[in-house]
Amino acid sequence: MPISLKSKIISLVLLFGFGAFFAPINHVSAQVSKDEKQTSQLKKPNAARPSLKTTETELEKKLNELDNLYVPIHWSDYITGLAIGGYDPLSYFISQKSVAGDERFQYLWHGVTWQFKSEANLLAFKRTPSVYAPRYAGYDAYAISKGLLSEGLPSIWVIEGGKLYLFHNQVNRYLWQENRRKLNKKIEANWQELSLDIPRFKVF
Repeated sequence: MPISLKSKIISLVLLFGFGAFFAPINHVSAQVSKDEKQTSQLKKPNAARPSLKTTETELEKKLNELDNLYVPIHWSDYITGLAIGGYDPLSYFISQKSVAGDERFQYLWHGVTWQFKSEANLLAFKRTPSVYAPRYAGYDAYAISKGLLSEGLPSIWVIEGGKLYLFHNQVNRYLWQENRRKLNKKIEANWQELSLDIPRFKVF
C-alpha cells in the first residue's frame, strides 16, 4: 500500500473515530446475529399450542363432570319406596346398629325418600348426605366385585374408612372384609359399568 494512501486512512480513522470506521462491520454482525436468533426460534416447538393429548384429557374431564350430574339412585323398598328399606343411615354411625326410621322424619334426596329416627338425624343427613349414605348406592360391594348387582340388607353392614357398606348376606360381608384391598380396583371398575343399569337422578 502506498504511503500516501495509508496516511489518508489513518487520518480518517483519527478524524471520525473507530466507531464510524467499523460501523458497517458492526451492522453486518448485528444482522447475522438477528437472523440466527429468528432461525433458532423457528426451530423451537410452539409451547403455547396445546397437544392432542392435552385436548383429549380436557375433553375426558368435561365428560366426567357431565356424567357426575347424574347419579345412580339408591336402592329403595319396592313397596314403600324408602331408601335402604326405610332404615336411618345415621344410626349406623351413632348407635352402631341398624335402626328403622320414623315416617315423621323424611327427606327426599337423589330421587328417593330417606327416613330417620329423629329430626336431629334428618338435619345432620341434610347437611352432608354423601357422608352417611351407603357406598355403591346401597348395593353389595362383594357382589359388585363378581359383576353382580345385589341389594345390601340394612341388617348386614360394616363401616370402613368412615363409609357405610351394606351386604346381601354374611358370607359376602366376610369375604369383602378379608379381601377388600385386593378387590377395591375390581369393584370400582365393575361399578362404573354396573351402575349404568341403575336408574339415574339428575343432581342439578
